[in-house]
Amino acid sequence: MTSLQMSLPFLQFSPFGAAILAGTKFQAEFAGAALRYQIEGLSFWLDRVGKDVTFASALANPQAMRDASDLINDFSAQMITDYARETSRIFAVAAKTANETATIAHGEALRTIDDIAASSVAP
Repeated sequence: MTSLQMSLPFLQFSPFGAAILAGTKFQAEFAGAALRYQIEGLSFWLDRVGKDVTFASALANPQAMRDASDLINDFSAQMITDYARETSRIFAVAAKTANETATIAHGEALRTIDDIAASSVAP
């Protein structure tokens, strides 16, 4: 049982208890998504900086001056490919986050319906 599934003390005495718990779940999901975006962005940045340093050192080599055009073309093609791949990864993270949020929202809606049904039956 996760901490979000455990009952909170005195939650049943608050008419807004379910809404508070649902809001907490959404905040936790948002924080997780923000961390996933940051991890993905930082890993991409670290990889790109390494490639930039390698390119700069290869370009600074005096023997590479006649091949500078080829070095620049190869670096540019690799950079475009890397940015396209990273865009795809960011969209995958966004899709996963949207799916998880929709699952939480659906569960909270069902729980709210059950709570309303239970409160209408109980005196």
